[in-house]
Amino acid sequence: MKTIKHKRFFIPDNWLELMFGLGASIVIIGALLKITHSDFIFSGNVWLTLGLVTEAVIFGISGIKGFMTIDPDGFESGDDIETLEVETHELAKAVATSISKITKLNEDLA
Repeated sequence: MKTIKHKRFFIPDNWLELMFGLGASIVIIGALLKITHSDFIFSGNVWLTLGLVTEAVIFGISGIKGFMTIDPDGFESGDDIETLEVETHELAKAVATSISKITKLNEDLA
């Protein structure tokens, strides 16, 4: 299987996840305040704007992280086609098994 070599990024993943969550929560609060025409410390417009700007900054950082940390020429293996064929065959077998089990379950329930 093709594995990609990764480099370190200056912002840890757990901090990025925290920023995504906080930004999303601000957007949700802003949307709720806009829908209900309410205010909570600031107006719904301010909350929504802050949340969307936060999310935009986070998405920008995330894009930069992907650009800086993944080496496009850093693939470690040359037998990618063979690995892909084996994985495809195993996946097809698993799907066929699942379908037959679901069909049998459907017949048993009928």
